[in-house]
Amino acid sequence: MTNQWYREKRKQLIQIFGRECNAPGCHETEGLEFAHIEETGLKGEGRGFNARVLDVLHNIDKYALLCHKHHGEYDGFLPGDDLPTDLNTSE
Repeated sequence: MTNQWYREKRKQLIQIFGRECNAPGCHETEGLEFAHIEETGLKGEGRGFNARVLDVLHNIDKYALLCHKHHGEYDGFLPGDDLPTDLNTSE
């Protein structure tokens, strides 16, 4: 599978999730990230862009689409904190 294939699948997944942050009242459409809402076993080095897209495809019910701010809040970071780079799937 090529990087283009992964980018296209990510675009399709974003459409499935409604093309905006899934946090109540948030309509952000930029910087969207797939956040685990239930553990899938994807950890450490396996959390890169391509691995994340495949994991979302196989475990769609265990993810939410969140903006960077709400992803950080969901994961327990405060607004303004620097988030670990492996949480950012917006490549």
